[in-house]
Amino acid sequence: MTADYSAPSENGLIAAPPFGAGDDPAVLSDFRARIGDAGGRRVFDYYTGLVARHGLAVKEHFDPLSLPDLLPALYIEEWDAAAEQSRIKLAGEFIRDMGSGGIVGRKVDDRTEGAINALWKQCDRLNFIEQRATLALYHLDHRDLDFRWVYDLALPVTNRRGERFTIGYAWDANPDVDPQA
Repeated sequence: MTADYSAPSENGLIAAPPFGAGDDPAVLSDFRARIGDAGGRRVFDYYTGLVARHGLAVKEHFDPLSLPDLLPALYIEEWDAAAEQSRIKLAGEFIRDMGSGGIVGRKVDDRTEGAINALWKQCDRLNFIEQRATLALYHLDHRDLDFRWVYDLALPVTNRRGERFTIGYAWDANPDVDPQA
């Protein structure tokens, strides 16, 4: 994936280095610089501030109401160990629209196929197993929507019991491009 966020041309994935409590957030500065959306950077900055204080056990500390204007594009996934893939737990309106509304409770295999499925499973491995943040770019060719390309920032977290989740934020990669062009 290139740094030109205005003209995506292929699916891509960037993984952040591992990060935990007490680490200098500057470790993630290159990854943060790749987030080409002000809302995505706000979510990331809020997250890294929490992780610097609490480690990855920040699920109970992450308050989505701290980012009220971003709620439609926020989601939470949980790790389904038996299925070895993630499942959508909560999703804002933008996320639900991308998944035809009925995505809550569905696993990756239930909502994608082909290249997107492979990309999301790679994100699952990085987010849930390696516990690294990811920034994915993918084309919604599996959905009949007006927008084409989506950036998806997924941030690994755990709860007090050590269960694994991701907090995510997604945005249209080309909001100013005419889909008919």
